[in-house]
Amino acid sequence: IQGGFVTAMLDAAMSHACFGCIEDVVGVSSLEIKTSYLAVSRAGKCTAEGYIVRAGHKTAFLEGRLYSSSGELTATASSVAKLLRRGS
Repeated sequence: IQGGFVTAMLDAAMSHACFGCIEDVVGVSSLEIKTSYLAVSRAGKCTAEGYIVRAGHKTAFLEGRLYSSSGELTATASSVAKLLRRGS
């Protein structure tokens, strides 16, 4: 899988962590993303996980992990995101 697609999958997982865990968030905009490619990510079923490391009112620090179908960790990412909250 091309690296940009790997980063996009990780970015989506990290953003969805914000939507799922912070009640009034209606938008997440990535300000910075760093992706580390640990192994080849091949076509097929992959699992992406997103985590909130810390979230303030306007900014969140996020991490993500991508696993192959065999469970091998193939990529990680860290991100800083701007949060848009309902009513802002």
